[in-house]
Amino acid sequence: FAEFGPVEGSGKSLVVFNRDYAPRRGDSVVYRDRRYTVTKIRRFNGKPQLTLEECNGS
Repeated sequence: FAEFGPVEGSGKSLVVFNRDYAPRRGDSVVYRDRRYTVTKIRRFNGKPQLTLEECNGS
């Protein structure tokens, strides 16, 4: 049994299911009409899991 709670911050973590996309750190990603930068990539069940940080517009 695992318990999870919210984490503060503007980051998101997403798993990529599309084999045609090869993510790289620093990539710009649009998710739900907001722009993010890929800050970390690791594997989750063999798929890329991206850690995204929201762009602040500067």
